[in-house]
Amino acid sequence: MMFTALMALLIGEMTARDNARWVNAMIGTDLSDAPTMWGNYGGTYPGAVAPWGMMQISPETSTRPDERGYYYRDSKILYFSLYDHKSGYPNGSAGTMKIALVRGTLDSIPQGYEGRAFNHNNEVARPGYYSVQMDDGDMVEATAAPHSGMLRYSTSSAATTVVIIDRGLAVEDRCTVIAPRYHSVMRFSQKFNGFCHCGDTLFLHFGTCEPLLIEAMCSATNRAGSEKNGAKELQGGDFDAVSRATYQLWNDELACVDVETADADHKTMFYTALYHAMLMPRNVADAGEEPRYAGFSAWDTFRTLHPLLALLKPSRQTAMTRSLYDEYEQRGMLHQGPMTGYHVLAILLDSYEKQATDLTIEEIYAAAETSYERYLKRNGLQPFDTQGYIDARQAESVSLTTELAYNHWLMSRIAQESHHADQAARWLAGAHNYRNLWDASTEFLLPRLGDEVLRNSGEFGYQESTKWTASYFVPHDVQDLINLHGGREHFADRLHRAFVEGEIVFDNEPVLHYPTLFVSADRPDLALEHTRKVMNSSYGNTPGGIPGNDDLGSMSSWWALASLGLMPACPGTGEYVLLPTIFDRATLHLESGKTLIIERKGSEKPQQTPCVSVDGKVWLGWCLSHAELLEAGEICYDWTHQAVPITRRPYSLTREEPEITVKVAKVKTKSVLPDSPIAIAYTATNHSHTVGAKRVEVTEGDKILAQRLTTVPAQSTVVDTISFALYAHGKHIVQVAGKSIAIDVKEVENSHPMRCERLQVPALIKQGAKNEIEMTLKNAGCKKYEGKEPVMLNGKAIMHISSHHRCAR
Repeated sequence: MMFTALMALLIGEMTARDNARWVNAMIGTDLSDAPTMWGNYGGTYPGAVAPWGMMQISPETSTRPDERGYYYRDSKILYFSLYDHKSGYPNGSAGTMKIALVRGTLDSIPQGYEGRAFNHNNEVARPGYYSVQMDDGDMVEATAAPHSGMLRYSTSSAATTVVIIDRGLAVEDRCTVIAPRYHSVMRFSQKFNGFCHCGDTLFLHFGTCEPLLIEAMCSATNRAGSEKNGAKELQGGDFDAVSRATYQLWNDELACVDVETADADHKTMFYTALYHAMLMPRNVADAGEEPRYAGFSAWDTFRTLHPLLALLKPSRQTAMTRSLYDEYEQRGMLHQGPMTGYHVLAILLDSYEKQATDLTIEEIYAAAETSYERYLKRNGLQPFDTQGYIDARQAESVSLTTELAYNHWLMSRIAQESHHADQAARWLAGAHNYRNLWDASTEFLLPRLGDEVLRNSGEFGYQESTKWTASYFVPHDVQDLINLHGGREHFADRLHRAFVEGEIVFDNEPVLHYPTLFVSADRPDLALEHTRKVMNSSYGNTPGGIPGNDDLGSMSSWWALASLGLMPACPGTGEYVLLPTIFDRATLHLESGKTLIIERKGSEKPQQTPCVSVDGKVWLGWCLSHAELLEAGEICYDWTHQAVPITRRPYSLTREEPEITVKVAKVKTKSVLPDSPIAIAYTATNHSHTVGAKRVEVTEGDKILAQRLTTVPAQSTVVDTISFALYAHGKHIVQVAGKSIAIDVKEVENSHPMRCERLQVPALIKQGAKNEIEMTLKNAGCKKYEGKEPVMLNGKAIMHISSHHRCAR
């Protein structure tokens, strides 16, 4: 009896929590507040929807190609739509089955129709409910259950026309319209007086001022399924009861985490992020049946959305993986989705590692092996295995190469865990193929055509990426990437500068795990710095509060995971990178019945990391496995204690660091002219069993004159040269790999040694406006130079810049 009473009390507390009230469905409906490169529109929608609901009733304001669906900056609503809203999809989340509510009696859409004017102050958007009062006083309300929904229209007009736009519409009787899309059935609370059917558009005429209720129901199976769904979900036509029931559904789902913070914006952003993560893929099974999901987009969602669901909603994730497997059994191939790569493999393996699937590893292996082989063949990607990379004849060659390397690693791991050792070795052979595009001279992965590396390819070779963002996508072997960069220090410094200087813009899926790469380079302070910067500057509690397209909740899921401090390290390993939570305390109510508390103590300090403890014991690393997470009861980040040295890093296929020694060839004292190239030869020997790179520098005192990165295969020696120039006349002593070399620079007369090294001028200049011109001038002579440098426009000097430069400045 005591146990039963306690359970009842706990259930009562769960029900009483109202986390749904923190959801701001307007977040992501506008242009992003932060600068973006790959889509500047969040693309979410504010309409009524249940968790993973098949029915989504949302207003639409725009048909413009770049902002389809609801766009916050618009001031007129064109119509409402019922289905197929892909939340956060590129260019907006427009839906299908459109319904417009218009005053008067119409038999055609007026020429130049732009919708009905409204003001955002007269909108209400909360989980499961949306309403808007038009500027003319009419009110439209929408609510939605998982497979059905209702519109309630109140107007002072004596006549109303309901306009429905979709294929195959048919009038069944004066209260019922049916359509083939999802076996739709629409019923009206009042009989319409007449109708006009013009192609795909149906005009229904009503002659009453009473609130008009429209019930809509759907099914992926048949008409009977739609009727059954409506009977179970629409509460006998009680609009407010449906709204309350769906709001409670959202509260039940959002009760998985409770956060404590004085920052109301952070609380709103967190629960809105969870809300956006629970919209796609859609549950297309009828009410009361085992869930069945559709609408996957693996390239977008494998990094954050599915890891978030595997943690907080493993039963949902289990049903999703079963849906993916059912598709394989029906079609003979696993889902691919748009974009490059075959990342459904990551979803399946990561779910298996986190016990968020009921599929056996043998089932996953059979489906993955068959599907991936077919994918490679159908898309002509066999050269990845035969020549070791995808060459530049394919537009996204670099992105394809990096993603296929990751996919091959996934296949190897699946094969290994299902005891297919030969196949595991076969797939593993391709896991390092990205190395074949590595260009040590630029430190980028670049397009390649035969022996030619295309160093000036621009965006060619990349899928929604640049050479900066694509060159860090090696999630399964970060240590190898660090080795290619010449070690942790330079890797972290280069990645840090890429963020600071805007080379890496946080607005798209490929970079979602990049802030955590610093942990593998022993710089958790930089991981924390850049994670916080992204959270604070790129996200917000505003309509523009998502950086770029939300892509089915992927960008939102990142924020939810980052705010908790649990970032997926590499999907397929079941591992998390630990970063401090932004909340005073977050309580995760896991489906297993366990509770995990993540909290912080003390004040967060810039450029400092806290001491991490798990269940009261100091944790000697910034990562932990999913199994360890499930065993934990409490994770604490304590700024009142100093962080301990890291002894454990996230998973990497390569664990070894190369040991490379450099020996400089014997060099006699050289005599050179100013600005003449000087080349010094050296040998680099790799004593380890892993490929790596050594950074060789030429220095004079504390000044670095030149750097060169030399890549050396395992157990090999490479001969290379490093080039530089000197300017001031006289004797110089330079150091290379610990060796001092004397070089004499001859004194020469040079009447005009100044060179323009860099010139930055705006491409477009407003007439009459002041604009800045930035330039870098270099004195390539051996003496101090004083003079005036002309700035030329169309062959004429328009101004002169005074130069007072010492040599080589």
